[in-house]
Amino acid sequence: MSDHSFPRPMLEIHSRDGEPRIYDLDLAARLGFERSRKIRDLINRHLGSLDKLGPRSTVGWVVNGGDAIEYYLNRKQAVFITAKSETEEATEITIEVIERFDEYERGMRPAALPTTAEAFAHAFRMLADTERAQVEHSRAIAHLEEKVEQVEKALTVMKSRPANAEAITHVRSRIRLRYGLSADVVDVVMRQSPYAPKPAGVVKNENEKAEGATFAVYWQKGVTMTFDRFVGECVQVTPSLYTHPFVKGRFRCAGKGGSA
Repeated sequence: MSDHSFPRPMLEIHSRDGEPRIYDLDLAARLGFERSRKIRDLINRHLGSLDKLGPRSTVGWVVNGGDAIEYYLNRKQAVFITAKSETEEATEITIEVIERFDEYERGMRPAALPTTAEAFAHAFRMLADTERAQVEHSRAIAHLEEKVEQVEKALTVMKSRPANAEAITHVRSRIRLRYGLSADVVDVVMRQSPYAPKPAGVVKNENEKAEGATFAVYWQKGVTMTFDRFVGECVQVTPSLYTHPFVKGRFRCAGKGGSA
């Protein structure tokens, strides 16, 4: 149980990326985490949900030879993580988070704090909005998977790979040489990004052991244009590492001046 015999410092609101945010370790301390940095494990487990509640604001550091990422949470993200913490202080801190953001946005402390019932109602509305967003996201994914299946069925099955097309294995190798991107990053861009190139068709694998299996091929020109655009959008965060909204974490990119 946390010790409340001494007054605890109030949560501070920071201006980050043009909006008020709470520093992750400050929130962890208010929630009573024995090790404040454990809150980042909780945040990392829910990055998908947090991204639906607003843009991600982070600061990257290199600590003892390893990478460390600090998070600054907006109002909805802070309420979401507070609820997910399931600590004894979660209910109290949910109200406090809302109060701190309200005070910041008004530019002064309120003459009268909102009632507990009002604060709870506000928090529950935001959590309900989050749940609705998750349901809509799941429906969108299901619809996308259905569309992908329809496209795959409509693709032409070729007897051999056209000279100006390439399979994913060739894409990984070529883009690695061109931009120094890892196979994992290439796969994310090719299969999950909104501007991923459409397959040119599917080719029947003539290997006897393949038992009639097929594999998708892509036009080289389309692949190159996709990665030219992707690399152009990458943001450098260290001398050799970059970030992009489509890729979780940081990665190397020789094409932007980093090292492969």
